[in-house]
Amino acid sequence: MSTGGVRAACLAGLVGMLAGCISPYACSVSDGASWSGRAFEVNHEGVGFLMLTAPEMDVTGAVRSRCPTGHVSHAVTQGTVRNWFGFIQVYDVTLRGLCVD
Repeated sequence: MSTGGVRAACLAGLVGMLAGCISPYACSVSDGASWSGRAFEVNHEGVGFLMLTAPEMDVTGAVRSRCPTGHVSHAVTQGTVRNWFGFIQVYDVTLRGLCVD
């Protein structure tokens, strides 16, 4: 391997470690009767260590503040994990839906 190839491989490895690897771990879609309602989105992020600890990822309080009636349709949830250096994980949960009044 030439010196340029070694440098490129080292640079690619460094960028990969610093950027983190993103992997989806959960996704769900609910059904609804109609597409009428107010659109909302809530997002929560937390940090874990060595895949042994995970943050509390409860978004129900945020949903209640945006949709006081509690009637939600067409909800889509997505969870992802980003690994940093193999021992730090950043968890991200996003919930989108329609608040039916």
